[in-house]
Amino acid sequence: MTDDEVLSCIRSAVLEEIAAPPDAIVQSASAATIPGWDSLAHTRIIMNLEARLGVLIDMDATYQAETINDLIGVVRAASQA
Repeated sequence: MTDDEVLSCIRSAVLEEIAAPPDAIVQSASAATIPGWDSLAHTRIIMNLEARLGVLIDMDATYQAETINDLIGVVRAASQA
């Protein structure tokens, strides 16, 4: 998957799980800058991505991701495992 494809999946998962404005979900954004993204939402978003992509994502690695761009790397690594 390309970064743009993963970003699209992340954007869809976020929009399904929280009422964030779509334009807030950009590569440079962090959970702190996206309205509604708290620890519970984070778990739901990652579970949504796992179901959407059919992969297991290392939850610890997602907590280390500071930006959506970092999360894209975590998701890409999971899809290549």
